Amino acid sequence: MTSATAAEAAAASPLVVVCLLDGAAVYEVLGSVDAAVAGKVLVNLTSGSPQQARAHDRWAGERGAAYLDGGYRCPSPSRCRHPDPPAVGCCLMGERTRRR
Repeated sequence: MTSATAAEAAAASPLVVVCLLDGAAVYEVLGSVDAAVAGKVLVNLTSGSPQQARAHDRWAGERGAAYLDGGYRCPSPSRCRHPDPPAVGCCLMGERTRRR
């Protein structure tokens, strides 16, 4: 299935993954999905500040979504100093900002 909009993509899956250029792009996309994230898990892999993570967590919670904030610690396995980097991404880290 191909989705024409971010809201259609969010509505079609129980897991919504966001990995964009910056926080401004995240706010733009989240504004377009709004209620489509209700009952979903929203994972944001966009680099940002702790304040942005808390704001995204509040936004998700207000719409009935669970939120996980994370990011890539390096852009590609070739730049990762890990002796055996994973095939996709490198050194993925995450922080759950809200406990259920």
